[in-house]
Amino acid sequence: MAPPLFGDEWEDEAKAVIYLRGALSIDMGSAGRAVSRLQLAGGVGDYVVRVFARNRREVSRLYSEVFERGVDPLSDEFQQARRALEGHEQYLLQLWREP
Repeated sequence: MAPPLFGDEWEDEAKAVIYLRGALSIDMGSAGRAVSRLQLAGGVGDYVVRVFARNRREVSRLYSEVFERGVDPLSDEFQQARRALEGHEQYLLQLWREP
């Protein structure tokens, strides 16, 4: 059974059916793993995943401003801007077994 929606404070929402083999890992790229091999009580099969996101457009806009200023992506200035934006995007995943 689907969990309730998680409020109006999220800007984006996507939903999909995915096939999982009984475990789930979530990798956040350079920030490392958020979840490492979580065993799913529902086992192998189809799951519905609903993903909510916020601050994605704002982060994209701020990165664009940095690039418009002509900042070299290999420079210390760019790395400082990147670090300041880390964690600003937020995501919520809801996962349940497909009936």
